[in-house]
Amino acid sequence: MTLKITVRSKDAERTRLRLEGRLRAADLAVLDACLEALDADTLELELADLHWLDAPAVERLSELVQDGAQIVAASPFVDRLLARGEGGRAIDPAAARRHTDAIE
Repeated sequence: MTLKITVRSKDAERTRLRLEGRLRAADLAVLDACLEALDADTLELELADLHWLDAPAVERLSELVQDGAQIVAASPFVDRLLARGEGGRAIDPAAARRHTDAIE
């Protein structure tokens, strides 16, 4: 499955997006266009059905978290890549590349 983005809920204060499938560098422009169109004050991300990320996608999700997005659900795979424990920062991008390269 390629990337599927669903707006799960949207109100004046928050928007919840569900990302499913694979998130790769090639998909980031679509994700960013979606985020720009939604213009959400508070962004919540459901990532439980996201089963693949490459290093640029890990970096982009990490940037979103650093900018205030909240991850409300994630698979163990995504949790490992994002290492959400310390302020939602992603693991070292080089380490993410090694991890994703080893799996591919």
